[in-house]
Amino acid sequence: MTQSSTGIGGIDIAKDKLDVAVHGMPGGIAVENDAAGWQRLAQFFAQAGVVKVGVEATGGYERGVVRYLQRAGFCVAVLQPNQVRAFAKMRLQHAKNDRIDARLIAACTHVLEARARAPREERFDELADHLTFIEQIEADAARIKTRLEHISDRRRRGIYERMIKSLEARAKAERLLLMKHLADHPDLVRRVELVSSIPGCGDKTALAIVIRMPELGQISREEAASLAGLAPFEHQSGKHKGKTHIGGGRAPLRRALYKAVLPAASFWNPALVALSERLKSRGKGHPCTQIACARKLLIFANTLVRRGTPWEARPIAA
Repeated sequence: MTQSSTGIGGIDIAKDKLDVAVHGMPGGIAVENDAAGWQRLAQFFAQAGVVKVGVEATGGYERGVVRYLQRAGFCVAVLQPNQVRAFAKMRLQHAKNDRIDARLIAACTHVLEARARAPREERFDELADHLTFIEQIEADAARIKTRLEHISDRRRRGIYERMIKSLEARAKAERLLLMKHLADHPDLVRRVELVSSIPGCGDKTALAIVIRMPELGQISREEAASLAGLAPFEHQSGKHKGKTHIGGGRAPLRRALYKAVLPAASFWNPALVALSERLKSRGKGHPCTQIACARKLLIFANTLVRRGTPWEARPIAA
């Protein structure tokens, strides 16, 4: 096998299969998305002289192979799907299959010089999966409560009410179990304590922030807002000045923050109340105010964890 001069590989990831290409080399391979396949993949990349590998985020299916390659000494860059789609459009490339996508990802990684992302600690995988399970149960209960509003038949109402009661009990038990698992990690327990010291930020919100953002306390306020999808982006061209928008980011974290900021910015947190009133006085609507308060709450959490000190009576300068 001829060694690649670029040393950059690309992987198109599916649930059960990985299609693999090396930038500047014809052909490629396909392997199973399991431990045996990852080993074969690492051997293929080593023989091809690959030192950096680009993969596209796929909602979790990339997790195992990314960790395996990083442990094997490869530099792994995780690309966002928008980046890869935009790159394909830039090249006027319309053809699409798994092999083509693998070559596209390799080329995109080569051109963008995409940064390698440090792997998330494995302990956060199980904690995040468990939290997602709880949130799905709670969402199921909420949907059934909505249906219940339109049911008058006593028998059917009884069925729904028992389902809601069962789901709520399960969610409560699972949340207690999650807290028990969290207790095995004293540093994360401390983070939860620090974040929950913010007025208006309860234990549920603090838990979601800590688990959904492992980088908490190690990044800037701008990076924290961007990761949560709460950073404002301008839309301006010539004389046209469009509205700023948010986009991308971690939707589950954003939803948890939205749930907390309404009462926090209305009653419990003086800094958020002041921010909310200031924005409303400037004519800002509820969505804009909610986003700004959610962003500020996350910035508070990031600042407290970075400092290692709980909330003080006066607003912190974040």
